[in-house]
Amino acid sequence: MNEEKKYSIRDKKRFLNQFFWISKEMENIEEKLKKLTIKIQGIRTSDFSAMPKGGQPQDIVDLLAQKEKYQNQLAKKMAKMENIRSQIESSIDTLEDSRLRLILQYKYLEDYSYKEIAADLKKSERHIRRLHDIAIRLMEIVKK
Repeated sequence: MNEEKKYSIRDKKRFLNQFFWISKEMENIEEKLKKLTIKIQGIRTSDFSAMPKGGQPQDIVDLLAQKEKYQNQLAKKMAKMENIRSQIESSIDTLEDSRLRLILQYKYLEDYSYKEIAADLKKSERHIRRLHDIAIRLMEIVKK
C-alpha cells in the first residue's frame, strides 16, 4: 500500500529551503573554526611558561578539543546537506518542464534571487515568479 502524502505549497517551500538553512549553519561552524584556528596559532611556546599571567588562561588542549568538536559537527552537517540536496534534486526532477526545473534549481540550490534568475533567463521578474509558483504547485516531494 503506497499512499502518497499531499504536501501544501508552504510545506514544499519549507522543504526546498532546507538547503539554504543548513548551508548557513555550516557557514557559522566554519567561521567558528577559523576563529578557533587563529586562536590556536596565536598561542606561542612562551605562553607555556610557569609565570602567572592575568586574564583567563586558554589551555591548548581545550582549544584543540573544541576544534575537533566543530570539525565533527561540520562533517555531520555536510552529510546531512548532501542528503537534503539529493532529495531536492530528485523532487525538482519530478517536473517535466525544463524551465520550471531550472528556476527551482537557481532559486533553491544556487541561491539566486528572482531578479538574477530573470536576468539570466531574459524574462521579467514577474514572469519568473509566476513560473516559480507553478513549479512549486506541480513539484512532488521525493524523500529518500
